[in-house]
This record gives sequence, C-alpha cells and structure tokens, in this order.
Amino acid sequence: MNEIKVAFLDDGINTNLLSDLQKVELYSVQNGRVAVCSNGNKGNEITHGTICVKIFEQSVKVKVHIISVEILDSKKRCSADKLITALQWVRQMGIKIINLSLGTSFFQDEMILRMCVNQLAKEGHIIVAAQNNNSFVTYPAAFTNVIGVSASPQNQDILLNTEYKFDGIELFGKSEHDIEVQGNKIVTQHASSFATPYITAIVSNLYQDGQNVWELKQKLCLLCGVGHLELRKFDWCSRAVILQSRSFRFEDRCFCFEVVQRYFFDEIKSKAEDIKDIFTQRIADTLIIAGNCEKINDWLKKEGASVPYTLMIHDDVIPVSKTVCLERTFRIFRQDFGKIFIDEQIENLDIPVVIIYYDNKKEIVKNMVKTNQEFADNGYHCKIFMDRAAGVLYGFEYCGEAFRIKEYIEFHLVDLIIILIDMDHKMQELDSDLNLRYGVSKDFKLNLLPNVEDRDIYEYIEEQL
Repeated sequence: MNEIKVAFLDDGINTNLLSDLQKVELYSVQNGRVAVCSNGNKGNEITHGTICVKIFEQSVKVKVHIISVEILDSKKRCSADKLITALQWVRQMGIKIINLSLGTSFFQDEMILRMCVNQLAKEGHIIVAAQNNNSFVTYPAAFTNVIGVSASPQNQDILLNTEYKFDGIELFGKSEHDIEVQGNKIVTQHASSFATPYITAIVSNLYQDGQNVWELKQKLCLLCGVGHLELRKFDWCSRAVILQSRSFRFEDRCFCFEVVQRYFFDEIKSKAEDIKDIFTQRIADTLIIAGNCEKINDWLKKEGASVPYTLMIHDDVIPVSKTVCLERTFRIFRQDFGKIFIDEQIENLDIPVVIIYYDNKKEIVKNMVKTNQEFADNGYHCKIFMDRAAGVLYGFEYCGEAFRIKEYIEFHLVDLIIILIDMDHKMQELDSDLNLRYGVSKDFKLNLLPNVEDRDIYEYIEEQL
C-alpha cells in the first residue's frame, strides 16, 4: 500500500522534535491562502500540534506523510473562515485524512462549516475532529460526515458512544499518552484534543484507498464490537432525490438542500434507471422517501441503485411495529412533544420558549424559516421544533426520543426555543412563556420570567412574531 497523507490542522509542528518521521511538510494559512512554511525548527517550543503528531506516531502502523497546516494564531484562536481555507486547500491537494483537534461552538459558524465538510465527505475525505472539553456542541465534530471524538472517561483505548442523543460524538478515545519530548517523558492530559490523534492513527491503519467516512465509521464499529451506527440527525444532505406519495405536501422554496429530482411512488418503476444514474454519477447524496412506503428502499437496492444516505419520512407519531435500525437510513416520525420533553415544565427554563399552534402548514413554514434567519442575523441562536416529520427538510430540529430540553439548551447554547404544533393535535398543548395562535386566531399572551437577565429579548420576539 502506498503511503497515506495525513493533514494536521493545528498550531504547527516543531520538526526539531520529530526527527524520526520520514516525511513532513509544513504550511500555514496567511492572508486568506495557504503558503509554505520555510522553517519548521521552532527551537525548544513544544506546540500542541507537535504533541498530537507524536501521539499519532506512536500508534500508526502504516507509512504516512505528515502535512502540517498552521491555522491557530499566537493566542490559539482560529476563525471559521481560516479553518475553511485550510480544509479547502486540503481538499484540492487530495489529502484524504484530516486530524482536527479544534472546533467552534458558535452557531453562525455551523452552516458554512457544514457545507464545507459535506463537500469534503462527498469526495472521500475523512475528518477526525475533537469535541471541546466543556462538552458544548462542537463543529465540525458534531456533524454526521465527521468522526467526532471525545476523551474516554477512564483512558480506555477506544469506545463507541452508543448513548449520544444530540452531541454527534461517536467515539471515546485514549487521551493520556506517555510521550518523549526533548529527552523527557511526559503524560498528556485528559483532553479530547489528545484523544483525536490516537483515533486518527487507528483510522489511518484501517483506511483503504477510495473509502468514505461512513465506511470508516463502520470499520470502527466492528472494532468496538458493534454492528453499525444509527443516524441521529439530518445534517449531511446537500442534494437529494425525493420519492413521495401524491398526498404529501411540501413548502419547496424552504428546503435546506437542493432537490435534483422529484418522483411520485406510482411512477418510480419507469424511472428506476434515471434514479440509479443520478446516484451512480454522484449527482445526489440523499434519497428522501416521503410517505409510508417501506418497500421502495429495498426495491431500489435490488435494482442496483447505490444510495449514500436515505431519509424516510413517516406520517405516524410512532411506528406500529418495532422500528428496525437500517444502515445509512434515518427514519423520521411525527413528534409528540408531550412525550419528548420529559420530567420538566418548559415554562421554567432560563430562556424564552414560544409555542405556536398553526393551521396553515405552508405559511407557518415559510414565515418560521424567514424568522429564524432574522433571529440569526441579529445574533440570537434560535432552535425550532415542528411536530410534523417534514420539519427537518426546512432545517428544523428533530428528536425521536425523550430528552431533557434544559440539557439541550445548555449544550447548544440556545437563546430561544420555538415549538410548532398543529392545531388539530390538542393533546400536545403545552405551557410556555409565549403562546401564539397562528392562522385562525391572532391573539397571544406574553409572560416575562424574573430570572432572565436580557428581558429585551421578549420585546424583540414579540416584534418579530
């Protein structure tokens, strides 16, 4: 097997401390572009990137070519734009494995990073990224198309995180390593950034030319003794083919992805070759099946369609029979918020919670997508939950199982929650700070919580909605 190029995006490496490595190339992001570093000898400076490479070197068993891209400044900070510049350069250079011991929790960075990451994943790049040590949401580690890593609780070598609900972190890895620096033996601290190069080494050992991130995740699952990972969120899609029943209705202009083609169930057999060609040519990355038609996915596979990811949207609240976890398939059902938000009253949270009961799906979707963008433009991180399963197609949140919304808010650093409930589902009536009736009735009630410091956010919400 030929040597594997592995990129380390960090604060640079000190080649003076890495004499055993055969091949090292040094670059840095300067003025919006990647340039060659003329001198990698940093004297006795022990950079974070140097430690990561030494951890990696101890566990990698294949021939590697290290590419260091220095993106952190002297204060160990990096903008999303700078990170994207480095990632796009790595993509152009054809470097398939990327170690990223850093990330961001800022919600406005999420969309631009997600687009970049999905592009790299589509072309077969494997990003191994660390969660921050404060256990807040971290991008790009939280994305489906990234191998997210956190430090294992008792310094175990590698563990699969089978219980995560919304953090997107699949693996726990060993972070406390014995390494030698300048003739002295040191033990690295318990931190996600030091678990990441260890997992990157394992990924490098498993990697075969042409494999994608999902195939590597499956290999890691087998290594951990688990069959395969479940998809937990709809964040990987850039371009999709939609297969739907004629009764299913969408607000097309609000999709958070590009639609390549749409077909109805009753015309699929005559379009099988067209669908197969779309995925063979990698024009689309997702097949969306909207409506209760379980057999279509299996039928397409028998027809030879190679589909990277499948999203199945059901009208039911819960499946009649036990839901089978299908590989690379995310199944969405109508959300029953009365069962999802457990053991707490949502009016007692530290941020505003707005519930809107609607009777016009098309209008509420259009207005909420617009409103969410306006909140973001004004610096407010808003999360919208919709009871209808199709809400994920517009960028709304989905949780298929019970969870504590307070933990969700703290993890995602959310400023505002909006919950959309169809007026026909009265059993889901909930109490909150702001209750609106959209469509039939225009009246609303606004209650201020005494423990919220930024009370002007309520006035802003009232004005926006």
